[in-house]
Amino acid sequence: TVEGSDVPYDSVIFLHKYDPRVSFLYSIISPESICVFLKPDVPVLTSEHMGGGWPVVSQSEVYSLQPIPPQMIRAVIMPDAEALNIDDEIQRKLASLSIPLFGTDGSRYC
Repeated sequence: TVEGSDVPYDSVIFLHKYDPRVSFLYSIISPESICVFLKPDVPVLTSEHMGGGWPVVSQSEVYSLQPIPPQMIRAVIMPDAEALNIDDEIQRKLASLSIPLFGTDGSRYC
């Protein structure tokens, strides 16, 4: 719990505003992580919506209190070594949802 906030910290999905005309960015890419681009019409909250006691960690931070359905995912990007080794079942699921998977070098894996 965040002191001074009524919103439980562990109930929040943290997003970073990339460009509202294009997408919202879930996380910064690193060797251990993935980056998920969401469609721009995903409803998000700003720190003002979270209340006066909510800590602002990043000016680009926005939030969702609801699970984000897969239909709202525009693309997934991950390190190439990880993308090459992704499970066939996950690749089929991404393909069935029309979610492209890219490596950080721009290669498309599914």
